[in-house]
Amino acid sequence: MLSRLLYLSCLLVPAIPACCFAGETLCQAHETVYFSCSTKPSGRIVSLCGNNLKPQDQFWLQYRFGRPEKLELVYPTKRTLFVDSEFEVDYLRRANGFDIEVSFTNGPWSYTVFYNTPGESVEDRSGVFVARDRSGQGKSFLCAKTSDELYGAFSSLGRAYGKN
Repeated sequence: MLSRLLYLSCLLVPAIPACCFAGETLCQAHETVYFSCSTKPSGRIVSLCGNNLKPQDQFWLQYRFGRPEKLELVYPTKRTLFVDSEFEVDYLRRANGFDIEVSFTNGPWSYTVFYNTPGESVEDRSGVFVARDRSGQGKSFLCAKTSDELYGAFSSLGRAYGKN
């Protein structure tokens, strides 16, 4: 009963503490989960972890990819204030949904974590797209399933920092 109340209370908060996130995550218990899912078919996890969005001058965000026992990429390697980071956030509202993308470049590689809500011509999908040299040609690692829990946290990030 207590765990159910704790879970329900986390749904009311736009940011999800890792301790309350029901899905797989690479975020630590004291961090906020802004995005996290297991990718198909590899089962590797992509996560955006950070602290609370407010105050904005203290907000940091970190991308993590891999498995809990072996992280393949952490960006940035050290926690950096969001305003000093290379992250770009795009937030596009549509008639029946929204699209959010968080992008960064690491060496010759560009990464875009995306979340698309369903609409008339867009299917519900999320994951990370990786391309070399911003060529536009790359590979998408799609989430095995999109968690409804992510809606509030990722959209809060998009609304706070996104370019329309």
